[in-house]
Amino acid sequence: MEMTRRGFLAGTGAGIGASLGLLLGRPQRAQAAPPEFKVQRTVETTTICPYCGCGCGLVVSAQDGKVINTEGDPEHPVNEGTLCSKGAALYQVANNERRLKTVQHRAPGATDWEEISWDDAITRIAELIKNTRDETFQKEENG
Repeated sequence: MEMTRRGFLAGTGAGIGASLGLLLGRPQRAQAAPPEFKVQRTVETTTICPYCGCGCGLVVSAQDGKVINTEGDPEHPVNEGTLCSKGAALYQVANNERRLKTVQHRAPGATDWEEISWDDAITRIAELIKNTRDETFQKEENG
């Protein structure tokens, strides 16, 4: 029987593996506790990316009311878990010390911004939308 290179390497590898198994014995079970995952004990919420019209799905993990992780939603039909660079950076938007936490309003003709409540902002926006609708509404005549 002629020895081929493939046969020689296969036999050598099997022999070394068997020898190591006998020398080392059974591997011992690890005693260390498994590492705690970053998103353990979090609340996961699905949402969509606010940047473009695609509507990519996101999974946002929050702990104690603070966003700790964002990732693409693998079950979302638009992006199937992938995100563009802006979508992937949403974590930085949520956790940025320069992020505004109150509503800012600059009155027409003013140069400075002032802080107003959400109720005042929503009322102001509703008034402006209603005024625009009233000024531009055109009734169609069916004929």
